[in-house]
Formats: sequence, C-alpha cells, structure tokens
Amino acid sequence: VRIDNVVGYVNSKYVKLSSTPVKISGLPTVYYVVVSTCNSMAEVKQFFYSCPDALDGSPVYKDIEGGKEVYKICTSCHATLSGAKEACNFTNKLFGDGFAKIWSTQGLADCVYLPMTPAEEMAIPLTPQ
Repeated sequence: VRIDNVVGYVNSKYVKLSSTPVKISGLPTVYYVVVSTCNSMAEVKQFFYSCPDALDGSPVYKDIEGGKEVYKICTSCHATLSGAKEACNFTNKLFGDGFAKIWSTQGLADCVYLPMTPAEEMAIPLTPQ
C-alpha cells in the first residue's frame, strides 16, 4: 500500500486519494460557531481590524464552498448541535440576530490562521466543548 499519494489532512473534511476526493466516514461531527466567512486572507485581516474586541483572537478555518476556498472566523467549537446552538444564540444576543451561524464538519476543520488575543497572546485552535 502506497500512502505517498494521499494529499490533505486526515482530520479534515476531505482527503484526496489520487485525483478522486472522497468523504471520510467515521469521524465525529464537529459544530463551529462562525461569525464571518471571508473570500480571502485580506478580508480576514480586514475583519480583525474592524471587529468588536470580544472577537479578537478568534481562529480562522479553511473550507470549500461552491468549489472555492473560503475562510471562516469561529468563536467556539462543539461536540453537540445543542451546544453549538446555545453558543450561537448567546453570540447573536451580543452582536445581533443572524450575526453568528453554525457550520458542521466531519472531524476537526483545518485551522489556517491564529490571530493575537486581546491579551497579546497567540490564539489556539478550538477544541470541541
């Protein structure tokens, strides 16, 4: 068995075997609370320049939507949909209805950017609560 033709992250949504992407089965569903979806890292950086202080330090995850890469800024990660809904509702109470949305993945998503927190420390990737 050759494993050098496997591309991607085993703990992310898809793994590419040769040229055929296949969905990984058996990984648990993880639910993220998303406060912004950006089309580029430049948009991500612009979000952090203008976002409320409470969102500084939120990790950024890569996803594919409509065949293109997007970047999702997430405030929390949950092992259950009910936990994600509770966190999403709390975030929407703080920032307005529809501000936060829930995104589900099979296994952990691919964290691509960790900004500085308000305490001037490096953020850490989210783990399911």
